[in-house]
Amino acid sequence: MADVAQIDMALVARRPLSNRWVQRRAPMGTFWQHPSGVRVCSSLDVADLPDGSGEVGPQWHISISQRSNRRPTDGVVAFALKAFDLVGAEEDNHHPGVARHFFLVCDPQRRVDCECKTTETVETDADGYRWTNPTDETEGRGCEFEVLAQQLALKPRPCPIHSRTSSAEPGR
Repeated sequence: MADVAQIDMALVARRPLSNRWVQRRAPMGTFWQHPSGVRVCSSLDVADLPDGSGEVGPQWHISISQRSNRRPTDGVVAFALKAFDLVGAEEDNHHPGVARHFFLVCDPQRRVDCECKTTETVETDADGYRWTNPTDETEGRGCEFEVLAQQLALKPRPCPIHSRTSSAEPGR
């Protein structure tokens, strides 16, 4: 496992290349908003590398959403990735939320597709949004996300898996 203390501390979260973005602080990174309504949360994460090696390393991570509480279109995503100089980052969504998540391992030699796409179930929502879910859990990330949204007083979205397959209360 890599020594976290050896990670290059000169690395920072990505910032937009244009000055049209307004910066706001957020608990898990820096939040940026464009006048068009595009929102980006940018962070530098030290996390498991996507190759399944068990090692950790720095990765740029941006979450892209829209002011209208809709998932961003491919065009909006392309705009944001270009604005943050992350064209080529891997989309890797681990829950059925509104934001689309993109990761780029800082070390170019360690960049591979995330192993979760082969070791977990890939769910596809009606609008084409794809996210991974552990295959061995009864309550997956959709249920967790529904509960978290309720705790944060956000408009909860029913778990897309359990609301499709059960007439019981979604996410239970």
